[in-house]
Amino acid sequence: MATLNEKFAVLIDECAKENKLIKTKPKLNPVYDGLLGDEKDWKKQETRIMWVLKNPYDDFTKKCGKPRSTGDGWSLKDIIDESYNDPDEKKSPFHGESSRTWRPILYISFAIIDNVKLQFDEFELSEYKTKDLDYLRKLAVINVGKMPGNKQTAPSELYDNYSIWKNVLLSQIEKCNPNIIIFGGTFELFKRDKCFSQKFIIESEPDYRTQLANFRADFYKDKNKNVIIIDTYHPSVLFKDRINDILYGLKELKK
Repeated sequence: MATLNEKFAVLIDECAKENKLIKTKPKLNPVYDGLLGDEKDWKKQETRIMWVLKNPYDDFTKKCGKPRSTGDGWSLKDIIDESYNDPDEKKSPFHGESSRTWRPILYISFAIIDNVKLQFDEFELSEYKTKDLDYLRKLAVINVGKMPGNKQTAPSELYDNYSIWKNVLLSQIEKCNPNIIIFGGTFELFKRDKCFSQKFIIESEPDYRTQLANFRADFYKDKNKNVIIIDTYHPSVLFKDRINDILYGLKELKK
């Protein structure tokens, strides 16, 4: 029987082919996402966190946006597995530019799953640790865009990607069945989509809102009060105070 990730890969490939996104010169194939760990373990978890991000970054040139030597199809789960087996693997999420995204994801997820009350600066992330990947393996991560992209995603590009991948994205959310969904700069796309909002959102106003200087995070509960939705910034800009504010807001919402 096919796993969830295998089913997602089929949907992603079908959508990419239908929209003529796969190319041979330069080579360009989808990036597969979904569960980062074992499906059986995911279903047993009391806390199932899904992150919804923008685009998978894959070494694009800043000048023209065309891939250099990359562009081959790969999956987020494979990157985590390779890093787990080889701590010196340069593709590790804790190496280079990608660490700015993955370290906040790791910390926030760790704090939520273990229900710890650490401040961000008390959590040591300066060194690569295999146990950190154990927490990443407890997560589901999906991108609105499924093709390799640049570091920055223009709002128009993000909207176009959502239009293309909408059915795949909604299927991933439904089949993974997370009880905490954290949107990293992507929530507005889903909030204004009736297919999503009718299922998850009743009120237009959040159930709780954190406010820290120029930073805001909104918290919602779905209509059955079973799913918590967090609308926040992309994890690469979630610094210490912002991370602590999100964790505080989540704690308040659970009261």
